[in-house]
Amino acid sequence: MIVPFKTNLASDKRLMFKRFYMIGMLLLSPALAQAQTPDARINDNAAQEAVRNAPTSQPKTAPKPKLNVDEAAKSLEGDQGQMGDSMPSLENLQQLQRRMQAQPNNLDYAFAYAQMAGALNEHVKAASAYEAMLRAMPDLDRVRLDLGATYLRLGKLEQAKTELETVLKRQPPESVRANVEAILAGLNKELSAHEWSGSVAIGINSDSNGNSAASSDQILIFDTPINLGADQRAEDDLQLFTAASVRHVYKPMFARGQEISAVWNTDVSAYKAEQSELENLDLSVLSLNVGPDIIWKKSGFKLSPSLGYQHITLATQTYLRNTAAQLEAEYPLSKTFLLTAGTKHEIRDFDNSSEVSTYQDRNGTASQVSIGARWAVTPADYLNAEFTQRVERARKSYFDNDQSGITAGYTHLFSQATFGVASVGYKDSRYDDNDGLISRKARRDKERSAGFTLGYRLNDTLTLSGGYQYRDINSNLLNYDYDNHRFTTSLSARF
Repeated sequence: MIVPFKTNLASDKRLMFKRFYMIGMLLLSPALAQAQTPDARINDNAAQEAVRNAPTSQPKTAPKPKLNVDEAAKSLEGDQGQMGDSMPSLENLQQLQRRMQAQPNNLDYAFAYAQMAGALNEHVKAASAYEAMLRAMPDLDRVRLDLGATYLRLGKLEQAKTELETVLKRQPPESVRANVEAILAGLNKELSAHEWSGSVAIGINSDSNGNSAASSDQILIFDTPINLGADQRAEDDLQLFTAASVRHVYKPMFARGQEISAVWNTDVSAYKAEQSELENLDLSVLSLNVGPDIIWKKSGFKLSPSLGYQHITLATQTYLRNTAAQLEAEYPLSKTFLLTAGTKHEIRDFDNSSEVSTYQDRNGTASQVSIGARWAVTPADYLNAEFTQRVERARKSYFDNDQSGITAGYTHLFSQATFGVASVGYKDSRYDDNDGLISRKARRDKERSAGFTLGYRLNDTLTLSGGYQYRDINSNLLNYDYDNHRFTTSLSARF
């Protein structure tokens, strides 16, 4: 006999929290404000570090859950055991087809055929059988649910929506109604041509060395150590920050193909940080990024070219205008392992300030490539790693440098609301030439970093997090050798 209503609410709950682990990684507040000694040519790395580590977008919370077609279809499907006495195989499917043709009014044969066809991923055949049954008996709500699930697997979202809405009108059991309504909400979102989302965040950072002062309390001038004045040594400071971001996703119907689909993303974000003491490092960042995501559905391969612009000010003075073109790619090797790669080219236009006349010496280009991986080890444990190679070219040769870096992270979900994130990183920067005012040696920096964030999701909108980050830059030149401890607390909301 045709089976009664059956649903899987656990699958629906997994849908709601499937990507929650992303919160931790995206909320870890970056190291932002560093300062400089009065002579920018001696030690002006602070402003550069502030810009380099400023977020290109908001400190994000987890994205709102999107429709997972596979999970949604599973939660709608009935008991796959209703296939007669046969195991799923093409031979048994053909046998059931002959029985259907011999007894066209026997809906049990038709239902068993549709169920076996679905189990064999013959979804077109399954849909045809379900459709024939409903033409004969339109009141078979169990069949209509299975047809909706089959349409989901075929990517026919409009048809799936029609079938599910029909089931709702017939007042199904409460558990079925709740499941269908959740899937319909996701369908409506997927079918909409325009999608808006965003977030806002506020927080506070405490730095042990907010001005990036040399660890030895000395700097070099013509290879001669010079003691720093009291106001040029390491200063601890508090930094208050706010961030806001809006994303628009355009999903035109003509770009929703069976094999390839595409959407157009537009991201606008603003970030502002004010120091308690080091006011010359008050930082503002405005960012714009636009470009498509192109997805090959069969393989899951995603290609994301984009253009970006970033405008940074220090103490209300324009510091950097950065224009970038980049290309990112993702390829899933399995359901739990994802390879990533990217390339980026930047045109960097620095502005001198009234106190500093050497910022424009950094004007030039930067190019980088990266390769990485993300691995869902268990439903509660995630690993990620990335290697980056970067080349910067500037007006003055002693700012030209080559960088190699690697980062790794681990995320653990303690519960559906609590997460922890640990990260480590290493970067080696080699400069091509020496700055004669400082030393006859070309600069080389080796940077080590580590951090931990603990977060708690207060509700579907608010997330509270706190973290610690350590940065240690070992340089062969005293001017650039420093470390910093940072403690961060933030509250973010998404919409």
